[in-house]
Amino acid sequence: MIEALPKPWMRDSLLSELELAKGNREEAVAYARQAWQGCRGVQRYVSYKNYELYLPEALASA
Repeated sequence: MIEALPKPWMRDSLLSELELAKGNREEAVAYARQAWQGCRGVQRYVSYKNYELYLPEALASA
């Protein structure tokens, strides 16, 4: 199902959540950074706020 997503940032965001659920924090951070850099507008703001709570290290270089 992930391959069917129309935007790459959506795919990266979901992969980040899956990796976080598995306990792979470093991979989750890498996907989160890619997702955050790939989105714009409201999605960027929502992603920022979500990562600010759950993966603050993903935004360290932002």
